[in-house]
Amino acid sequence: MTSRRKTALVISGGGAKGAFAVGVIKHLYSEFRKSGWFSIVGGSSVGALISPFAALMGGPDDIGDEALSIMLDTFTNTTKDDVLEKRHFLQRIRRSNYIHETDSLEELLTDLLKPEWFGWLQSEEAPHCYVVYTNFRTGEKTVTSPRDPNIDRKDFIRAMRASASIPIYMEGTSVNGEVCYDGGLRDPLPTEEAIRQGAEVMVPVLLTLPRMKNEDGDFNSLRKVLFRAVGILLDECKFNDIQLAELICSANVLREKLMDEFKDDEEVLSRIEKIFEEEEFQKFYGGRKKLSRIIHGLQPDNELSEDILAIEPEQMKKWVKKGEKKAKEIVTVSPFL
Repeated sequence: MTSRRKTALVISGGGAKGAFAVGVIKHLYSEFRKSGWFSIVGGSSVGALISPFAALMGGPDDIGDEALSIMLDTFTNTTKDDVLEKRHFLQRIRRSNYIHETDSLEELLTDLLKPEWFGWLQSEEAPHCYVVYTNFRTGEKTVTSPRDPNIDRKDFIRAMRASASIPIYMEGTSVNGEVCYDGGLRDPLPTEEAIRQGAEVMVPVLLTLPRMKNEDGDFNSLRKVLFRAVGILLDECKFNDIQLAELICSANVLREKLMDEFKDDEEVLSRIEKIFEEEEFQKFYGGRKKLSRIIHGLQPDNELSEDILAIEPEQMKKWVKKGEKKAKEIVTVSPFL
């Protein structure tokens, strides 16, 4: 019988560019679902809006097909006005710390994530699904899963909303009395939780280029300066997330090679194991860390858009196609076997 490895899908932030990730997931589902599905699915920002539905695609065929259909419909027919309500000038004078209200986004998520679907995500047979948001008071990231003790559907949907709430452009979301914002501020590509959950293979989907490019032109407006400053910050955080995963992956590959090389010498094997158990190496081998493969390359060839709130259906349909094409190029064999 063919064995299946514990495979994680991790989706970065990127606003409307989440359509690219939907295209990637569509291809993986149509080509490889019969061989298995992800054991772990997580994301930040728009990745948090996608990850529960990607996790549901690991369920019975009728649920998986409908979850895919919902993702495709949402990312090819939704407009900015469907999820964000721009506040009137007088409203912004009374409370001037954000531009758009996001009640419509929460209403949409409540309609899409059915109670019975959330119940299934809480079960042991479902993939471990998680979303990441940022507590604005403490500056710390919070990881939330349907399997967390005492969490209900409303709590989880608010965590999804918080993760997708871009400061200034969108209002903060109150979660357990705390004002919370975009998960991408602290963890734009949340690989750490997938590693902690025992991922052996990781499939990261980046919605921006691996490293940002030089910016041409003058920074002669507040908007340009703000976007560039935030872009630099997120670029560095994202790079650190990737680098962490790569270091742990390399360490585990090294361990596997050493164990295989000396498999016939029990004394040497024992000494190697003791070395791995030393405290300084626990950041690579401690807990359930087993990552030994990362499927790189699932990101756009060129920057899709400078405006992450460019929620334009026709444009997003093209991004879905780009995601499908890229997944077809990069993932040629099942990542689940």
